[in-house]
Amino acid sequence: EADNELYYLEAIHLFVEILDTYFRNVCELDLIYYFYKAYAALDEVILGGEIMESSRGAVIRQLAANDATQ
Repeated sequence: EADNELYYLEAIHLFVEILDTYFRNVCELDLIYYFYKAYAALDEVILGGEIMESSRGAVIRQLAANDATQ
């Protein structure tokens, strides 16, 4: 009840911006064929229902590091 709805809308917007940066102009096919990467990005932003990271750069760096190890 004490959660700020605008903060969660901002987190959704941040997630869309991260997907757009990570996939370089994201489209529906990116989400279908690379859903595991989209879930990894979502896990970096939101974990356990709580917003964990609000920095787009930090999330992109972590995702790039994950890609480098695979």
